[in-house]
Amino acid sequence: MAWHNELRSQFPVTGLCTYLDSAYDCGGSLIGKAAANRYFEDWAQAAATAKRGGPGREPFFKIADETREYIAELLGGVSPKNVTITKNTNEGFNIIMQGFAFQPGDNIVIFDREHSAIVAPCVNAAKSRGVNCKFAEMDSEFNPSIETLWEQVDDRTVMVFVSHVQSLTGCKIDLKELGGRCREKGIFLIVDAIQSVGLSSFRAQEWGVSAVSGGGYKGLGAFISIGYLYCCDALLEKVKPTFVANNYEKLILKYSNNIPELCCLDPLDASKFDNRSSDYLGTYVFHDSLKAILEVGTANIERHITALLSKLYEGLQQLGYNLITPEAAEKRCASLCMKTTHAKEIYQYFLDHNVISSCSGGQYIRMSLGAYNNEDDIDRALKAAANCPWR
Repeated sequence: MAWHNELRSQFPVTGLCTYLDSAYDCGGSLIGKAAANRYFEDWAQAAATAKRGGPGREPFFKIADETREYIAELLGGVSPKNVTITKNTNEGFNIIMQGFAFQPGDNIVIFDREHSAIVAPCVNAAKSRGVNCKFAEMDSEFNPSIETLWEQVDDRTVMVFVSHVQSLTGCKIDLKELGGRCREKGIFLIVDAIQSVGLSSFRAQEWGVSAVSGGGYKGLGAFISIGYLYCCDALLEKVKPTFVANNYEKLILKYSNNIPELCCLDPLDASKFDNRSSDYLGTYVFHDSLKAILEVGTANIERHITALLSKLYEGLQQLGYNLITPEAAEKRCASLCMKTTHAKEIYQYFLDHNVISSCSGGQYIRMSLGAYNNEDDIDRALKAAANCPWR
């Protein structure tokens, strides 16, 4: 695969170790480094030619618009108008929870042990906005069940929050099934997709997903300070900007008898959430990393990662490791999780053998793949795993 060799060469971390921790971050890329250089070149040129709107903003507008188009394509062909650029996954959920027009008696439903990017904004909204936050229990292995989640849904439920892929276990929930249920009851389905978009196919409108929030620095290969939020029209209409500024086009100050008034020119444009001084540098990096992913094609990346993860899963299983990630390929994405009473020792053992993974909670080890991983990475990891004294 010519595309793979070229893409791998853009991630220097792959030459330093056996990197199996893309679910934590991508490790940085030469794509991003080149994009950052271009940003500073464009900034200087914009200043020298008096292109107004602040430091480097006129060239940035074009880059930002293209970035929204790329995100929209990765989400299954949604409208770029429904996409805004954020700092991270958590910011997207805070935008929704602090700006939504909740009514007395409304409730939202989440899993009790979801990622903090979901839990924190929802619990905070329960205190600050008065909405009732209801919790569905995950099983003992942190794997979600749609049936268990749905037991908490009632006639006053306005939102359901889920991770498409669980950060710890790598378990993928069936968004098509859950989205269909939410659509029938008029519930907004809000999804954390940081562990899936760019690594596997995503169909927001087809699946009935109302909003998607994610960061750029993991499977999307970008930068830690950049992310995105997609909202469907019905949700956009009910969410007002919490942080406001005299925005590029959507939020403006009008004066009547010398009295300023903030006006939203288009409530159905997600850029109403832009808080004026955007992350220009991060957006340049995001733009180029997304472009690289789209040039390869999500389908190609998904096939590649699925094959590698299957090999790693089967190899670890044969070696006797206790895997809590579902065995069925359709229920996982790009990571797997081992449960052991010797997690710290095994994690350190892998680290000593130049295999990078994650350790969590004192009993879980996660290995996760990016598009840049190859079979040699899997072979090296399995060789180390076979000789681990704590397996």
